[in-house]
Amino acid sequence: MQLSNALDIINNIKPNEVETLADLLPLFFIEEAYALTEAVTL
Repeated sequence: MQLSNALDIINNIKPNEVETLADLLPLFFIEEAYALTEAVTL
């Protein structure tokens, strides 16, 4: 899954259906962002 697809899914899901960002966004994306920038902003 590409990051843009994950963000599109987040925008289309009701907030009460999601408990954590990890439910939608693969941990790989978060880890990769941190590895590249030493910061992750959501």
